Amino acid sequence: MDSLRAATISGVAAMVTVWAFILTSMHLNPPWFSVTANALSDLGGGNLTANGHPAPTDPWVYNAGLMVTAVIIVAFAGICISMSRDKLETVGLSFFVISALFLALIGIYHEARTRMTSYRSGTSSWRP
Repeated sequence: MDSLRAATISGVAAMVTVWAFILTSMHLNPPWFSVTANALSDLGGGNLTANGHPAPTDPWVYNAGLMVTAVIIVAFAGICISMSRDKLETVGLSFFVISALFLALIGIYHEARTRMTSYRSGTSSWRP
């Protein structure tokens, strides 16, 4: 398989994967989750006391989806870096790798895992 075809497949796979996991997670939490009233990250954790929404029934679906998608994005960026023609393209694609790392970290350090997430986003009165 040539690099262009592999990059196309991995790029499309990343988009399909993330939306499949998000939609599955939304389907598992229908009574309380609303696209207009909640953030997507609410599907990954939290509870009524700390975050103002009920705890998701299966937060691992959303969090695992972010981590799986991050791996696919790194593969996509790696293939594209191998095809890059100059340093500017390589630097630009390296930001894709960094963003994939942050996406995976969102899946690992979700709302239910640490109070620092709420503190960082400004939705908590917790003091360090």
